[in-house]
Amino acid sequence: MMAATFSTARAALRDHPAVVRVATVDKRVSFRHDPEQVLLVDVVDLKAVNLVARMVGKWGSPGEYRCDNVDFLQGVSLLS
Repeated sequence: MMAATFSTARAALRDHPAVVRVATVDKRVSFRHDPEQVLLVDVVDLKAVNLVARMVGKWGSPGEYRCDNVDFLQGVSLLS
């Protein structure tokens, strides 16, 4: 499945069995950029981080979607 838009990505992640919560937050994704909307994704456990990241990696062009700021202690990542 390819996620064509931000809302499509959010819906696909929300429906994934390993995802506990998906929220939209404003974050700076790099030092010299203004805050932008990203998806905060909470997953059930650490193994789920890889499952969700692999799914997201198949969407769009390389680098179009990426996981940033992954907290391996909590199983949380930001998707931008």
